Amino acid sequence: MIEFMALLTQSSSLWLLAAAVMMALEAMGLNGVGVLFGGIAAFVVGVLIELGVIDADATLAQWAVWFALTTIIGWTLYKPLKRFRSNTQGKDQFSNIVGTQARVASGGLMVGKQGKVHWSGTMMGAQIDPSSSQEAFLEGDMVEIIALKGNQLLVAPLGSYAAKIRSDEE
Repeated sequence: MIEFMALLTQSSSLWLLAAAVMMALEAMGLNGVGVLFGGIAAFVVGVLIELGVIDADATLAQWAVWFALTTIIGWTLYKPLKRFRSNTQGKDQFSNIVGTQARVASGGLMVGKQGKVHWSGTMMGAQIDPSSSQEAFLEGDMVEIIALKGNQLLVAPLGSYAAKIRSDEE
């Protein structure tokens, strides 16, 4: 226990612990990438202290290097991370819904009218696909999601999505 406490009094250990905490917070979903940048910078400061590049007693120098590194890392990584995030939240973000099944909610569904379906524990707006042979679905009927149009699901009878893919391939 005493050895552990002695380890925590070393400034390099404190910086490495701070890095681990910041990166864990970012991984757990704390908003903002600044925590990630600060964690990376804290890790680098801890390593620089261990290597003897920064004096272990030079607290002001450690904070200055941490701040400078956080700023440089932020300038370097912010735009690529922003671009990556916006690319993953584009049109295909919810493409995993297509081809799955949903249950028609109360009120049923009729062609040309909006209704509701239960999908994966969530109530979502839905319409019957205009090209579908089915004119209506009753409450509790199982349907297949064949497309996503804005914030509305387009649904059809079960098996329609696979048939649509086969006809598109021909």
